[in-house]
Amino acid sequence: MVKQISVREVFKIAMDLGVIPESAVVDRKGRAAWSSGELALVAMLERRPDGWLGWHAFVGDLKLGPALSSFGGLSVAIDPLVDDAVDWPRAGGSAGSIEKFLRGGIGAARRFVVDRLDLAQLLASESDVRRGDLTTWLPAANYPARLVQALILARDMGFDRA
Repeated sequence: MVKQISVREVFKIAMDLGVIPESAVVDRKGRAAWSSGELALVAMLERRPDGWLGWHAFVGDLKLGPALSSFGGLSVAIDPLVDDAVDWPRAGGSAGSIEKFLRGGIGAARRFVVDRLDLAQLLASESDVRRGDLTTWLPAANYPARLVQALILARDMGFDRA
């Protein structure tokens, strides 16, 4: 029986492909965190009960996010529009499906939010935002909190005057 590779090995493949930078901090829970410009990014890999590999990503504000971490950290969740999970990779297996999975998922998600202004606009959105094969998860129930976060971010960027 061929052994499944570890989460760290999947992230190593992602680093080798340039999907996430080599400077990313990877933990044992399946999270990789790094920053890019003014944004903080987190990619999460999950081993589903059915044995498949899935991902989630979060893009947030690098400046204010840590101060507001107990209130959501000024970030948006990014997920595939359609489930794109793949069978958990195995040692010596085909690299093609994992490469497509990583580039089309986490690789695309890291470009979903353009800058802090775009992040503020996403946070202020009343419903999910679709871009290509990806979507944000913006439930109506937390719209008021997201709107406050968007206003804090906008004010920090200097958009506090008429």
